[in-house]
Amino acid sequence: MSFKVTERDGMWAWRLGLQFGAWHPTPDRDLGALGREWIRYANPHLNQVTDIAGRRYFGVGRESPGESQLTDEQLRKLFRPFLQELAETSTYAFEAAIYYRRSMRQLTGYDPRIADANERKVSDFARDVDGFLGRNPDLQFFLRSVLATDGSQARVMPAPAPPRPEPPAPQPYGVSHVGAEYLVAAWMRHLGALDAKPTKVSGDGGIDVVSARYIAQVKNLGPAAAVPIAHIRDLAGVASVDTRKAAMFTSGVYSSGGSEFADRAGIALFRYDAVRGWLGAVNEHARRARAEGMR
Repeated sequence: MSFKVTERDGMWAWRLGLQFGAWHPTPDRDLGALGREWIRYANPHLNQVTDIAGRRYFGVGRESPGESQLTDEQLRKLFRPFLQELAETSTYAFEAAIYYRRSMRQLTGYDPRIADANERKVSDFARDVDGFLGRNPDLQFFLRSVLATDGSQARVMPAPAPPRPEPPAPQPYGVSHVGAEYLVAAWMRHLGALDAKPTKVSGDGGIDVVSARYIAQVKNLGPAAAVPIAHIRDLAGVASVDTRKAAMFTSGVYSSGGSEFADRAGIALFRYDAVRGWLGAVNEHARRARAEGMR
């Protein structure tokens, strides 16, 4: 015996996920971290509505007299399908909202975030998300809804990470200094920093490429030229204020002193060869970023 999600319940769940996705201040964060924040917010709402629906249909609930007439196992079977469907619907809506905002930020530089619960704004946002989903029928979703073992709590767990973009193609004629920044941004996206892009303004402290979690400096040098240790120290200073992780990319080499300082400062050191389409990890911080992803 179980009760079913009504159209009204489904619309409520869709709205719940959509509103949180529209409001979240940092949509470019790692999807797993976003999912954990989402479920901390959604859990009490999902379970409250499930209890209300249980009382509505069967006169039972976690605090109702009917509960004494049902065993824990019966309650799990009763509530689980309803709760799971609400969790799946709301999670899908939340992720759709995040993908829509990411797309708009990348294409136009504009974030359609809704900072308040204005009904008209939310309705317009919902319409825009529906249009976005219609234009992207092959969009893949990487969060899935599961229930705790006792069947009473809905949780969102990250599914396997989305596939990384392909590495940048070899550049048979090499790259300019500006081209090197775009090349490094492409390498960072391949390593998992999907939002990596070159900076567009001066006065950025020497930072050439940024993502939500990393700042990077690019030194497009001759193959035997060494990156001055002063530049690595400068990058460490900017990172200490910025709080994001730091990475250095060069087509040259690093001195032993520069490598030792980067190891102590937590800076990932990479070397690239634009002509060959190759990227190498010079120190342990870079090897870890390559293995685990720059997320």
